[in-house]
Amino acid sequence: MFDPVKLFEDIATSNGLTFIYGARHFQNWELTQKDLTDGSLFLGMFPFEERGQVHNGSVSSWIVSTILCVGAKFDPAGTFSNLDETEKQKYDRRLKTFSAMVQTILDDLCASDVELIGEPRRFRELNKFDENTDYIGCELSFVYDIQESNSVPVIPVALPASDICDMAFIATWEKVIASGYYLDVATDLLFTNKVVNNRDCGNVSFSYVSGLNSETTYYYRVRAYNTTGTSGNSNVITAVTLELGT
Repeated sequence: MFDPVKLFEDIATSNGLTFIYGARHFQNWELTQKDLTDGSLFLGMFPFEERGQVHNGSVSSWIVSTILCVGAKFDPAGTFSNLDETEKQKYDRRLKTFSAMVQTILDDLCASDVELIGEPRRFRELNKFDENTDYIGCELSFVYDIQESNSVPVIPVALPASDICDMAFIATWEKVIASGYYLDVATDLLFTNKVVNNRDCGNVSFSYVSGLNSETTYYYRVRAYNTTGTSGNSNVITAVTLELGT
């Protein structure tokens, strides 16, 4: 069964955001505020409403209406008018960061299996909830088929290794909407001789691979996973370690 909340939780996770959810406007805000640290970005989803679309006497799809908030906690507290010029400049930079992240989230949403309807409406808040929290909010609605289910992540794209030396390199890949990634490293293209097997790298886009032999060819691939399942293997990247001592 498709879960709209899980959709945005996965999007938040894939972008390194703390996810906050309240089924009603600002529900559980005080409870979740304690989990936020100064400067850390969060994605809040609230309120949340679903309206069924009826076709031939039964519900065929659902329209979801929600408010997304991208923001962070910062000092000092206060209204915009009583901030000094330095703090106003910091506030403006934060808003640009929040705005860019909202756009990323909308892009991720459009790349999913849901369909945005209407025109998303953005707004901004300074020092919301008397908790030194600034954010940009976005009201939006989307529709999904009632038969739809949350799917496994798409196959990620592995990228060339970086920081290659005689005994190590950093495996890299492009992030997708997922909870994390599994990494394999082998000395053959068939991955029968693995030196790293199904390493859980968490929700990052790189992994440090060490303890290797010098002047040796290695191959790596990644898979993305979420609570629904695991994607297929990515493309395979070749990395050749350097001569010993270089």
